[in-house]
Amino acid sequence: MSRLERAQQWLSLVANLGVILGFILIAVQLNVNTTAIRLQNTMHLNRDASTAEIALMGETMHEAFAAAMSSPAEMTEAQIAQVWSYLTVILNSAMNTWVAYESGIATAEDWEYATTVASTYLAFEVGEIFWNVGKEEDYYPPGFIAAIEARVSTMDRNLIANQFESIVEQVRQIDRRELGGQSP
Repeated sequence: MSRLERAQQWLSLVANLGVILGFILIAVQLNVNTTAIRLQNTMHLNRDASTAEIALMGETMHEAFAAAMSSPAEMTEAQIAQVWSYLTVILNSAMNTWVAYESGIATAEDWEYATTVASTYLAFEVGEIFWNVGKEEDYYPPGFIAAIEARVSTMDRNLIANQFESIVEQVRQIDRRELGGQSP
């Protein structure tokens, strides 16, 4: 076999390896694109749902959330709907982060922060009721439910309500004379 034939064989081998490597890179890129499209679609769905939920919250959401923490038995149906909408927005945001984390786009720290925020808003009696209904309706993926459940189970059941009551008490103890007689 001549040098030219060996060189042609080596060039043919290198060219074939290049083609195989090219196919592998295309497959990897298709997988990345599919993941990105899935993530984008989920985020758009949750963003649109959250936009609708925010509209339902209305201008008195603060009153509804305060009632949920201080006197839940006295909440009106409208206030219950407002709090439900608010918690849905919080959970949709956490689910976006979960999907991104599962896809390898978000970091473990991102997911930890999202679970902490979502769980904190579920850690009071009314939040617990909404969470129990939401997870039973199979709206959320099982992996998401398991992660939120694990985090909620480690939290004080009335964390946010207790924090709210503490803040209200501290604010009510402000002596206006210390402020020079002016309203805050």
